[in-house]
Parts: sequence; C-alpha cells; structure tokens
Amino acid sequence: MLRASVLASLLVAGASQAQPNAKPGDVLSERSTEIAHGYRQVARSQVNPSGHWEGVGHFVFVYFKDKRLCQCSADEIAIAPNGRYVVFVNEMSGRLILFDAATSKQKPLTDDYVGTPYAGEWDLPGKRAVVQVRKWIKEKNDYEHHSVSLSLNGT
Repeated sequence: MLRASVLASLLVAGASQAQPNAKPGDVLSERSTEIAHGYRQVARSQVNPSGHWEGVGHFVFVYFKDKRLCQCSADEIAIAPNGRYVVFVNEMSGRLILFDAATSKQKPLTDDYVGTPYAGEWDLPGKRAVVQVRKWIKEKNDYEHHSVSLSLNGT
C-alpha cells in the first residue's frame, strides 16, 4: 500500500513538473475529427483543479461548426442522413435533445435519461424519426436497447 502511495505521489509530482505554469482549465492538447455535415468530435486534455484525483482530465465533445452540443463522442449521437438533425444526451440533465442545424435550436425530447443514442431511422419528408438508444442496467450487467420515436416538428 505504501509503495502504491509513493508511486502515485511521484506520478502526480512528475505531471505537475511537466506543465509548471499550467492552471486549472488550461488545454494541454486538442484533436478535432470530422464526423459529417459540419459535425466534429473534439478530444481535449486539460488541467484539472488542484486536489482532483487526476491532474489532467481527458474529455470528448461533439460540435456543430463552432457550437458545442454535448460532452459525448461520435458513437453517442444519431445524425440524420442529410445532417440537419442530430440527437444526443445533455450531460447535465440526462435528457435526449434534438438539434436542428438549420435553426441552431435545441428541443428536449425526454424529461430524464432514457439511454444514449447510437443510431436512427429517419423519415425526413414525414418529419419523424426512430432513434436507437442503449442504457446500462447494473443489475443485468448489460445494456438494454430500445427505440425512441420522435417528431421533427417544432425545431
């Protein structure tokens, strides 16, 4: 136990010496990867506040052009084939959100967390979609998959 504690202290000290002037929130590295239709995934490493168990945090976000949509990856969204709509989970509320790229408006689809989107079937002329979501069920030690029907009106 003492050996692990000493090793952890050395690692933290080494990390802080590598970036001596780094302040909490400072971005150490960033990589942007195009998804499609103006959407991109941004992977970022940044300095965490002092006292945090990890000196550097690693985060992934999805943007539409310069607008941050969610703290999620490209595998955790469902994009319409024409790119106009995307469904994602708001990381603060857990709600499914429909984003309309044409208007930049966001519309909550659920009142709480129902799962993380990963695919969708889009009926754009009919203004409807069915999004596939997965939700981790601790008791089953597995994901539960289900569909969420939504209207594309009102965005």
